[in-house]
Amino acid sequence: MSTRRVTGVHWLLLLGIVAVCLIYSRGLDGPWLYDDMPNLVDNHQLAIQADVVDEWRTASFSSGAGVLRRPLSMLSFTAEHALQGELRPATSKAVNLVIHSFNGLLVYLLCLQLMRSPRMQGVAVHRGEWIAAGAALLWLVLPLHLSTVLYAVQRMAQMSTLFVLLGLYVFARYRHAWSEQGGTPGDVLAAVLWMLLLWLGASLSKENGLLLPWLVAVVEFCFYRGRWRGKRIAWFNTLAWFALLLPAIVLVLIGLVGPDWLINRYATRDFTLGERMFTQARLLWQYLGWIVWPDIAHMGLHHDAVRLSTGLLAPVTTLISLLAWCMVILAGLVLRNRAPLLLFALAFYLVGHASESTIWPLMLAFEHRSYLPSVGVCLLLASLLCWRPRGVSQARFPWPLAGALGICLVMLNFRAAAWSNADTLHAVDVHNHPDSSRSHYVYGNALLRDFQAQRAEATLEKIERRDRLVAIRYHFGEAARLYPEDVAVLVTLYQLDSNYFAALNTAPDWLARLRQEIARRPLRPADVGALKSLMRCLAKESCPGGESLTEDILAELEQVHPGRADRFILRHLYQEQAGVEAARRMAGLRDGLVLFPGDQRLQYRLLREAAFVGNAGLAYEMGRQIMRGDPHRWQQSTLRKIYHVAPQ
Repeated sequence: MSTRRVTGVHWLLLLGIVAVCLIYSRGLDGPWLYDDMPNLVDNHQLAIQADVVDEWRTASFSSGAGVLRRPLSMLSFTAEHALQGELRPATSKAVNLVIHSFNGLLVYLLCLQLMRSPRMQGVAVHRGEWIAAGAALLWLVLPLHLSTVLYAVQRMAQMSTLFVLLGLYVFARYRHAWSEQGGTPGDVLAAVLWMLLLWLGASLSKENGLLLPWLVAVVEFCFYRGRWRGKRIAWFNTLAWFALLLPAIVLVLIGLVGPDWLINRYATRDFTLGERMFTQARLLWQYLGWIVWPDIAHMGLHHDAVRLSTGLLAPVTTLISLLAWCMVILAGLVLRNRAPLLLFALAFYLVGHASESTIWPLMLAFEHRSYLPSVGVCLLLASLLCWRPRGVSQARFPWPLAGALGICLVMLNFRAAAWSNADTLHAVDVHNHPDSSRSHYVYGNALLRDFQAQRAEATLEKIERRDRLVAIRYHFGEAARLYPEDVAVLVTLYQLDSNYFAALNTAPDWLARLRQEIARRPLRPADVGALKSLMRCLAKESCPGGESLTEDILAELEQVHPGRADRFILRHLYQEQAGVEAARRMAGLRDGLVLFPGDQRLQYRLLREAAFVGNAGLAYEMGRQIMRGDPHRWQQSTLRKIYHVAPQ
């Protein structure tokens, strides 16, 4: 009888995975998205010669994201490119879906092992199997996770989660045996080596993987609590307490002491360290709400409209959120013997968010940050949905769980349909987040690209053309209204008005606002990208002002930001687009290298110019300087490709 029950659970799990894959397949044809562009689409190092071993190395370290550069995740994209000759969004998202399915199986195996732990001995075997399967299925069908699976570059979060889940499962398997039988030194050494290997894999996929030892401490504290050979060892339990609290204490101390290196990293953000920490207290409840009550109307790619917490009472929900966290953590500790899953869900959720929702100066909110932390919450929810009162057969099918899964599948289907193409995705994002500047900006850009493509094909009537332009300008105008400091929005509006609304006398002076904005604060990478777009517009005479205006803007940059080489990059880009002679372009780059001798962007540009004019000596000198500034040889494959092409 037991075998049939286990088989039934397995069949349900398999059916759930198939249903999830079918629903997700609706969104596989969706577009590349924002971080996909620099990391994947425009990353020329991924285009390797498969038989050159070193190119696999340089491609794997080509992301530049994070401290460790996430080479395992990039290696998977490199393999895709090598097999197909290019990267295709549908293929990348299909691979993500396979990883998501495999992660769901690991959630099941981990939860099943935890349900068999000493702390859960009161749970019947078949009920534990249903709870484990329910947790995995809930996790698989959560609509919140769609933006992780169908956002190609978020494979980094998925692969890190894969190694973390595998590491926790290996730990739980060993600890289950040790809790009853003890372990030999060889067993302990084998477990340590496996954990180190999986920790390395998780960390080299994304830095969140560094949390694996802390999550191991969570599992130990909640489920095993120092039990060894059937007895509870006091010092072992104390060690679990210490391992659980030490990282949290370190994070708090770093935040309180506020070292200069951390404070300075907030210079390009619109919020301070304290404001981010206060805001995260509220956002953690919001993430939790999306898991427990997955209202897809509040989900989306952009959450830049989040109100910033500038103090405990601004808004007052900041204080309420902090007090609520203190209360639920205290409740989890008080009830840890009677309700260990509650403590596990809280601890796993908070520790899982420790790398991206604490002191580090990242953007405030992203849905993919809950991909791993939601595992513990799903286990708790599954246990509640599989609960049976006394006197009711524990073998009955858990219909509340089936109902919750059905609701999630319906909502997941709606989200997948919205992600099936760019227009629908961005339109839904604007509808769900009308106060998001980023949503309006991205939707405006999508409409503008479509307009330009159809205009080139002469498929638009005059009235339709006018209506399209008005809609495009409306969304960019909304973006500027909601976030007046966004340089990219100001540049786009200046270009748009210069090209299509020149006769509009009531238009704001976007150029003046742009120049004011870049003069008042440090430049961000997105600002530099926007200024590059402006240089192209000025060079092609689509925007008025030409070289005179370009030099005025660059002079202002030199005055306000003298320690940045961006002005030389921008000048060279303008000259290149405007067809200025090579000698003059090279002279400007040489001037930049006098002030910024180690800037690889300037060196690469001068290298390409030297190759273009046939100056082999200068080209090899630039290559030498680039290699001197690149001790790890990340740029070696790029240089090889440049030197392989002989100057014409």
